[in-house]
Amino acid sequence: MANFYIDTTEVVHEIPQNDRPTFYMFGVPRYTNMGDQAVSLAERKYIENEFPNYQYIEIIEEDGDEAIPVVQENLRKDDVIAFTGGGNMGNLYHNHEEARRKVFSTFVDNLTISFPQSIHFEDNEDGEIEKRKSQEAYSKNPNLVLVARDAQSFHRMLTTFDNKVIFTPDMVLYMNSVDWKFE
Repeated sequence: MANFYIDTTEVVHEIPQNDRPTFYMFGVPRYTNMGDQAVSLAERKYIENEFPNYQYIEIIEEDGDEAIPVVQENLRKDDVIAFTGGGNMGNLYHNHEEARRKVFSTFVDNLTISFPQSIHFEDNEDGEIEKRKSQEAYSKNPNLVLVARDAQSFHRMLTTFDNKVIFTPDMVLYMNSVDWKFE
């Protein structure tokens, strides 16, 4: 059963039934990389602050396969599909890219956003094979917006994919800084 994270204190196994549009965030990390955790937290805070009329549902990456049919069954035209940002678009982290491909090629009728990412397909046989797989999957979604978090990735996304590409800083910069007052 997929876990849907509705807020920071409650985990549920069913999508709430109400009139609010939903912002589904796939690929949320459960592993302990603190940078990826910070990106995920910043994304949640951004959506909660900038899209207050939306309910925000996080789907951890391991639950993506189970969650896709549940989301499909409950999806409405004004819902938004998103995939968490970071630095794992390309062939360096196959499991992340395969999960991203599934989401992007499944939810083709809704606005789909790839939150700010860095991209790297290696210049070798594996990189070329994986790039073609991603190009095929991404091209199925006319509503997909790719967001690059650095200039090099912006250029690579523009030259690799036919989807809309925008450039914005890493989502972690949305968070307020903390003064730890170290001496």
